[in-house]
Amino acid sequence: MSKPSSNKQNFLYGASILLIANLLVKVIGAFFKIPLQHIVGDEVMGYYNAAYQIYALFFMISTAGLPVAVSKMIAQSEARGRAKEVERIFRIAKRVFFSLGLFLTLLMLLFARQIANWSGSADRYMVIMTIAPSVFFISLVSAYRGYYQGQQDMVPTSVSQVIEALTKLILGLIVGYIGMKAGLSAPAVASLIIGAVTLSVIFSFVYLVLRTNNYRRKHPLTHRCGDTNCESPNALIKKLIYIAIPITISASILNLTSVIDSMFVVKCLKSLGEPYTESVATSMYGAYTTMSVTIFNMPTTLIYPISISILPMISAALAVGKNREIVEAKNRAFRMVSIIVFPAAFGVGVLAKPILKLLFSNNQIKGTDIYPVDIAGPSLSILAISIVFVGFISITGAMLQAHGYEKKSIISNGLGVLAKFIFELILLNIPSIGIYGAPISTTICYFVMLACNLFFLAKYTSYLPYIKETLMKPFVSSVLCGLTALAVYKLTSSLIGFRISTVFSIIIAGIVYVLVLFAIKGISKEDILQFPKGDKIFVLLQKVRLVK
Repeated sequence: MSKPSSNKQNFLYGASILLIANLLVKVIGAFFKIPLQHIVGDEVMGYYNAAYQIYALFFMISTAGLPVAVSKMIAQSEARGRAKEVERIFRIAKRVFFSLGLFLTLLMLLFARQIANWSGSADRYMVIMTIAPSVFFISLVSAYRGYYQGQQDMVPTSVSQVIEALTKLILGLIVGYIGMKAGLSAPAVASLIIGAVTLSVIFSFVYLVLRTNNYRRKHPLTHRCGDTNCESPNALIKKLIYIAIPITISASILNLTSVIDSMFVVKCLKSLGEPYTESVATSMYGAYTTMSVTIFNMPTTLIYPISISILPMISAALAVGKNREIVEAKNRAFRMVSIIVFPAAFGVGVLAKPILKLLFSNNQIKGTDIYPVDIAGPSLSILAISIVFVGFISITGAMLQAHGYEKKSIISNGLGVLAKFIFELILLNIPSIGIYGAPISTTICYFVMLACNLFFLAKYTSYLPYIKETLMKPFVSSVLCGLTALAVYKLTSSLIGFRISTVFSIIIAGIVYVLVLFAIKGISKEDILQFPKGDKIFVLLQKVRLVK
């Protein structure tokens, strides 16, 4: 398969490609969810989000561990020069992913009503059944993505993600509009939108198959496994499962944070009595998940490309004993994550309400004097703290997996979810806290996970990030960024209106952040040169006197 050979083991190169794709996906996702909420309203979004979170659990089971295992095994085989073994791993992976995806899809279809009842709303079963086939196709997609990622070629993954997002955007908005115009029920409209999600995954799968087949027609395989340097199929299957199971369990546990919200928020709010009818509680949950969680997820997903890219890099380096490269890559990964998560957390935290009012409709929730942003704004400010935690959880988890300590993440995530469960049940049932128990318990959950990951990383790999070099400079720059954003908004909102003021505040804060970051040398020349066209970027930065 094709791969950027000149950039092999340069994880920032691959991370950059994935990062660009993720930015496009996030922008497309915003163009999907924001107008969709305007078109269908919070009740439909409540059904959509609840079913999607249940699907996400099955999605994690089928895709979290196996793609990582495939990526790790292929990276190790590539580093050792075992080209034939790479092909065998891929063939085995496709068979395993096919079987698992089919099983989980059938499970969702057969138990859709029971799952809907457990979540507190029997009407959700229709939406769950509609999204069930996605699990099968996303499993197959993940086999291809893991294969390419193991070879440190992030282009196929990136293109398939963009195709998936664009298809969901176009079809989802069309069917949502048609459903509302036809006067269909909220669950029926949500089912139509979920159907667009299923089709988007199918389109992504078709692209990867066509791309792979096209390459193989031009470059036919002239050899098969059979020499002593290629492990047997049984040995590879055992290795694949041994790596994948703990990662899958860990990721599935992590996904329970949103499932817990899906299961308990509406139920607990209803138990508080008036004005929390099922419709009001569902609308509040819809506002929280559609507004707060959507914005919270936007910066955190920019970290995943770094995690995806660094895992095969460390795995390959470990296979050939390049320990110095591993430490350098870890330091650079922590620095890059810091540069992203700290300004995002401060910026989102101080401008939560203005950002939400800018992006989403704010129609009064029926039966109350509450507006959605009144719920989502404070919730987002709380969740902003978790942006930092989730970013570092992602890369520390990838580092533990690359070193072969996949099982430690089960402990970290298990303790975090346990904390989430306990605090959510307590806080949601306190009338003065109510729905804010969801973001508070989520923040506690992620803090526990990160603390455990850092403990395991230090104990088993003898590594912790250098605070001054990797964390402190981005943190200081981000504090000034957040203060600038708040000050500019306070000074200008009454003069030019909150919409223009919000955009203006974000732009000015971003400029301040970049200037301060370069002024205190928060990013090095070596970092810049790691990116695609890094030499040209560095020359450009020299011309504008941001670097010397």
